[in-house]
Formats: sequence, C-alpha cells, structure tokens
Amino acid sequence: MVVNPKNSIKLNTMNNPFELLQQMALKHEADLQEIKNILLGKTEPVRKRNLLTLDGLIAHIAERTGKVYSKDTIYAYTSKGLLDFIKPGKELFFEPDYIDKWLLEDRHDKTASLKRKADHMMIKANKRRKRYK
Repeated sequence: MVVNPKNSIKLNTMNNPFELLQQMALKHEADLQEIKNILLGKTEPVRKRNLLTLDGLIAHIAERTGKVYSKDTIYAYTSKGLLDFIKPGKELFFEPDYIDKWLLEDRHDKTASLKRKADHMMIKANKRRKRYK
C-alpha cells in the first residue's frame, strides 16, 4: 500500500483505478464544501491563534511596559469591559495583538475605553431585561 502525501489517500496498487478516482473526488468535494461554507460565512476558517493565559498576559504587559498588574486588576478590567478576552471554558484567554494595541492606546483619549464600557453596560442591561420577561 502506498500513501500519497498530498491528500493522504491510501493508494492500493492492486485495486481498481476507478475506486482511487472516486476516493479523490470525494475528498475534493468535501474540501470544496468547506471552502464554500467559509465564503458564505457559515463557518469560520480554522486559524491557529497565539493566545495568552492570565499569567501569560501579566508577563506580556510587564515585558512591554515594565508594570506588573495583579490578577485582581486584570479581572476588574475584564469585568468592566475595559479589556477584551476569550472565555471558551473557565479560563480567560487574551490576544497579544489586541493587548499591544490596548497598551499603546492614547491615555488622554479615553473614547475607545468609554465606548467599550458603554457597550458592556448595555449588554448587562439587556441580560437583566431578559431575566424579568
């Protein structure tokens, strides 16, 4: 048995060549369907993201600014909507590119920060309204 490294289809040299063509056609059909779903917005393309954990974030900020933030401070920033995060389970993750932009944000111009805070407050208010309906 020979394995074709390009598309990982197992080639059995003793089988009917039409079976091989059928296997390859099915593989390509699945690939095309995946591309179609991505283009139509039905699924997100698989991207490998370099995410930071909470401890990694603290080290990242310390490396960039020289300031060491406590875990409580980071949690306070996330709960107030000042710092974006990803929470697929119980642990928080942060995108390094976003953190770098956040650190470089003009400290005198709080527009972006205030907008995030307002958005966070609106989300909380909508959640409360849904509970009481």
